[in-house]
Amino acid sequence: MVTVDGTITHAAADRLLATFFVDGILYSFNASVNPDTMPFPTNSAQLTYDDVEDLTHAHAVHGRIGTGDFSLNFDNGPKIEGTFSPGVDRAVAINGNGAWETY
Repeated sequence: MVTVDGTITHAAADRLLATFFVDGILYSFNASVNPDTMPFPTNSAQLTYDDVEDLTHAHAVHGRIGTGDFSLNFDNGPKIEGTFSPGVDRAVAINGNGAWETY
């Protein structure tokens, strides 16, 4: 397993954007999620994956935006997790999908 640091952003009520540098390349995952999430502060995130090929194409995600932490699990194995402060008022379980892009 490989773990890299990056960020996650509440892009809109139904959108999350996570970005990570992997081997000098910027990887971005733009996800549409349901239900809508409350705004949370942009914060550090950790991406864990087995192979860089796991960070390609579209994938389903499920997870939880908690009152002070978050966890997103991909259908093909990778995971994004971390904490943020200040927290949000209520935790919510989310499902969605998105696609990886490289820059």
